[in-house]
Amino acid sequence: GELCGATLARAHARSGDRFASLHGLYWLVANLAADARMVRVGVVRDPLWTDCQPEVVALGEAALAAAGWTVRDIAIEHLELAATVLMVRLGAEAGCPPASVLDGLSPVTRAIMLSNLLRPAPPVAKADRVRAAVRRSVADALDDVDVLAWPTVPTPAPRLDQPFVDLPSGAAPVDVANMRQAVLGNVTGQPGISIPVGFVDGLPVGLQLLG
Repeated sequence: GELCGATLARAHARSGDRFASLHGLYWLVANLAADARMVRVGVVRDPLWTDCQPEVVALGEAALAAAGWTVRDIAIEHLELAATVLMVRLGAEAGCPPASVLDGLSPVTRAIMLSNLLRPAPPVAKADRVRAAVRRSVADALDDVDVLAWPTVPTPAPRLDQPFVDLPSGAAPVDVANMRQAVLGNVTGQPGISIPVGFVDGLPVGLQLLG
C-alpha cells in the first residue's frame, strides 16, 4: 500500500542494502500516504533538537506539523558513541590528505585529518563493534517509525567567516556542531535527505530525514 516504500527502507536498514533503503526513503517522501498521519516520524530530542538554536527548532517543528505526520519521541541506544565511532572508523578510512588540501581546511578539520596519522589499529576494531551496535539500535527504531527527523544542522547555514556557532550548550566549532547532526547516517549508512524549511536572517534552514 501507501507505505511500501517505508517498509522497504526498514527491511533494508537491517540488511545493509543502502541503495534499496535510499529508494524506499525517496519513495516515502515523494509518495506520501493519502492520510499523512500514517507516516510515523521518530525524533531524538536530546541533543539533536534540544541543542539547536530556537529558530531552527521552531522551523523544523512547524514543517513536521504542516506535513500532518504522526510524530513521536524515540531513543536510540549508543547514540552518544556515534561521534567517537565516526572519528575512529571513518578517520581510519579517510587517512590524511596532502598538504595542498590540508592548507584549505578549517583548523578543526585540519587537526582531525592530522590525527588520523596517529591512530593505532586496536581502536578501529573496537569502533567496528560499537558501529554494529548503533546500526542494530537504528534498525530497531525503524521497526516502530518510518523515518527519523531532526534539524540538518543546529543553526542556519553558517557563513564562511563564522568558525564558531552559539548553541544552547555553548559556543562550538561549526564543523563539530554540523557533524553531530550528520554523524548517525555516516556511521550506520542510513540514507538521508535535507528538506528546506525556511530561512533565518536570510540563511537557509533544513530538516533532515533518515530512513
